Amino acid sequence: MPFDDDDLDALLQRGDPAHTRLDAPLTMAQLAARDRITATDTTAVRRHPRRPLLWGILVPVTAIAVVALFVITNMTAAPRASALTPPPLTFTATGQTPKDVLTMAEHTLTRSPSPTSAVRYSQSTGWYAQLAANENNEITSATIAPQITTLEWAADLSGHLRVIAGTPYWADGATNAIPARTAPTPGTVILDTTFTAGGVTAPTTNPPGESVEEMRTWLTEFGLPSGADAADLIGTINQVLSYWTLTNEQHALLLQILLDRDDITVLGMGKDRAGRPVTGIAADSHRSPGSRELLLISASTGRIIANETMRTTKAGALPAGSVTSYTLWGLPKQ
Repeated sequence: MPFDDDDLDALLQRGDPAHTRLDAPLTMAQLAARDRITATDTTAVRRHPRRPLLWGILVPVTAIAVVALFVITNMTAAPRASALTPPPLTFTATGQTPKDVLTMAEHTLTRSPSPTSAVRYSQSTGWYAQLAANENNEITSATIAPQITTLEWAADLSGHLRVIAGTPYWADGATNAIPARTAPTPGTVILDTTFTAGGVTAPTTNPPGESVEEMRTWLTEFGLPSGADAADLIGTINQVLSYWTLTNEQHALLLQILLDRDDITVLGMGKDRAGRPVTGIAADSHRSPGSRELLLISASTGRIIANETMRTTKAGALPAGSVTSYTLWGLPKQ
């Protein structure tokens, strides 16, 4: 991915909420305009986990992080997975158990900067794919277009959302220039809206408690289903971090709940898509067979800093190994 950690931080800073005020949530006309900006005259392929789509236009559900939007339909032919989606991350096995990873993360968290309390604020980078097809409906190229999302909200459910375009890149790793009409120019404001009181539909306005049981109850408020597997839990953590910047102690509670399970696999050491060193853990979904959730823990801070979803089996045009979403979480607001 052609931007490093400093570039990511710079993009996140540029995504800070603006002072321009809008008096109402997005209208369908505004959504359609946004769709035109991002889609231009290529085929925009989108997926938004756990959120509805309306005729291919993103519904602004309080507008949390715009993560990878990816749906492939009516394709008669498709190239290899890496030509349609970002390449899978690679990891080096370390022989660590989930308990070892938890111990390491907890130790690192005690030495890392942390907000003093949970903040109703989230910064993240996700992506969508732009696919170009020929007259035979064959995919000829795929562009990955990152988007940097900032959400800041209050206890009265007012808030502000801003989404800006990141630096696009070819899904197959090609280095030739990307045509301007294929993806928005980096820094382009894709979405900028202010929500009046009651406009942000957060699952709860209350921060989590300080115990494991209180955290479990809080996750249930975020939609963690009864009988959830580890993949469900990772998905719920992804939802949580779309609304909140948590303290290091709260990250430790999340990791304790997750890494105490027996359906978690330690992938080893690697780097996330911003080049940050991480420990990867994974869980195969029982509710969505063939889908695997990855959670990435920062080696330098111990915080949860990324989430990815990939296919372990073929699904339509998507071969096994296809990465269908990723989200990179930003630094805590100072």
